[in-house]
Amino acid sequence: MRNAVCRSSWCFAAAVLGVAGLLVANRAAAQGPGGALHIELLDRGKPIPNAQVSVVETGDLLNQGKPMGATSANGMALLDLGKVAFQPGTRVEVWIRTCQGRNEVVLVPEGATTRCNDDRTPEAARCGCERLGAFVWGPGRLLVDVGTRTVTHRPTVTGGGSRHTVSLGGGIGFYPNLKDALESQDGLTGMTGGTSGRNMFLSYEYQPAGLPITFGAGLGCTHFGEFEQTFSGTGGAPTRNLLDFDIITVGTQVGVRRDFSDRLGVFGGLDFLMALNKVDLQTFYSGSTDPVIGRRSESGLRIGATLGADVTLAGRAGLRAMAGYGRGKGKDADTHWSFGLGFRYNLSEGRVP
Repeated sequence: MRNAVCRSSWCFAAAVLGVAGLLVANRAAAQGPGGALHIELLDRGKPIPNAQVSVVETGDLLNQGKPMGATSANGMALLDLGKVAFQPGTRVEVWIRTCQGRNEVVLVPEGATTRCNDDRTPEAARCGCERLGAFVWGPGRLLVDVGTRTVTHRPTVTGGGSRHTVSLGGGIGFYPNLKDALESQDGLTGMTGGTSGRNMFLSYEYQPAGLPITFGAGLGCTHFGEFEQTFSGTGGAPTRNLLDFDIITVGTQVGVRRDFSDRLGVFGGLDFLMALNKVDLQTFYSGSTDPVIGRRSESGLRIGATLGADVTLAGRAGLRAMAGYGRGKGKDADTHWSFGLGFRYNLSEGRVP
């Protein structure tokens, strides 16, 4: 039991260190020029010229806005992201502030104070403020239509034009023919133990620029705990086994992905796996109280499929939920179902438009 627990702990530690290494290696690539945000201000499709564009880095709409220019005759304004303190991936709200018939586009961090008027200002002279929507801060085109009250952000693919994502999590694995893998010796009269175990996973995913195709690699560990087998032998023959069973998988994936918004994406993929079944074995013999310690293992190829969804929480971080199925051609716990939930992090800001 102790060896199996150590193996599971080692898998978890390796996964954490793997994610940390990828994040550190990518830190320099994640930093760099901010790029540009092309803002287009419209009223039911008609350009709004000479409207000021301001950014509230701290404070509120009233007195902390930093002017960034004004819209041109065609309603366009170019905002240099390098001159704004927002971090890539920040959720930013789009407000329209109307004073004396003139519109002003104000960008405010989500959740910040959005006080519009000073209480000492006479009501007749007060400005109007309306929140039209929010988007994830980054380069691209921002369409703001005050007539339809809509905000549409079309991000520019950055980070080398590709997206790199790592995920770390855990869940449950179900192995309907697990008993076949454990009962590999003659003379067995019974086996106790379930067919499900706790699993952990670490995965990496690469998505080329402008394509819905993904390529991935991953490591998984499933720990089942203790099983007991009994034998019919007597007179010095084995009477029972205690087994700690683990399955380790390493593999690759080819899949497709679609982003429905800045917050939600779904994916599916075909998996090619190499699986290793490892058993720590304690065999008890008739007339002896001390077990004989041993280990056995077997490996095989599996083909499977995975479906899942990603939800962005803040910045580049989010949650990943997924379900998978795998199958091999032997009777060594090859067939399995898995369900997992984990954390994901985009190492680059690339996105399929």
